[in-house]
Amino acid sequence: MSAVYRIPPNIILRVRREGDHLSVDHLSVQENDEPKQDLMPDSETDFFSTRAEDNYTFEIDGEGKVTTMILRAHVKDIPIQRIE
Repeated sequence: MSAVYRIPPNIILRVRREGDHLSVDHLSVQENDEPKQDLMPDSETDFFSTRAEDNYTFEIDGEGKVTTMILRAHVKDIPIQRIE
C-alpha cells in the first residue's frame, strides 16, 4: 500500500505500509527527499512517529478509502489531502 499526500505549495508526503505477514505492519512516511520515518500503530487509524513527536490520524470515508491524513505536530492539527 502506498499513498501520496500534498501540503501546498510543494511538500509531498509518501506513506507506505511496511512489514509482511510475519511481522506487525507499520507505516513509513517520507517528506520529499528526506529519509523516511517509521510510524507505529496506536489503533487502525492512529499512528505515532518513532523519530519525532508527530502523530498521524487517517480519516476513512464510507467506502473504506483513506481520504485525509491529519498530522498533529506541536499541538497543531494539519489536515492533509490525499492526491494519489
